[in-house]
Amino acid sequence: MDPPSISASIIAVGTRATQCAKAFAALRAACKNLPGRLHAINNEVADISAVLADVAALMSERGRLSALEDECARIAHVMAGLNVKLAELESIVDALAVSCARSKILLVQARAWSKVQSKLFSLQDEIKTAKMRLVVLLGASNWYAFRVT
Repeated sequence: MDPPSISASIIAVGTRATQCAKAFAALRAACKNLPGRLHAINNEVADISAVLADVAALMSERGRLSALEDECARIAHVMAGLNVKLAELESIVDALAVSCARSKILLVQARAWSKVQSKLFSLQDEIKTAKMRLVVLLGASNWYAFRVT
């Protein structure tokens, strides 16, 4: 995969992360008392946006320096998985926001949360893993670039 294709996937994942952030904002508006774990998941999404900016900068640089094919393939694979996980997260958070908006009764809101809690925990771990893989790829790429020059 070439750097322009990866740049397009970075934009797609960045857009998905922005949509997730908006979904969390809607959830916060609908539910005043969110579990701390939801704030932690929201922070992971925000962290992904920062890492994506670094990946975009790397791809821009690599576009000028002829990118390594293996590096591009690994980044593309992580991006594809991350986009799927963020889409799942957005869907769950949207559903929670709708459920909380329908009923202001805390017991009903807590029940909606408990139904998706394990899936959210799993998604948080998968998003964190993808973020760390991107960070490692960035570090390896920078090391390689430093070593070659």
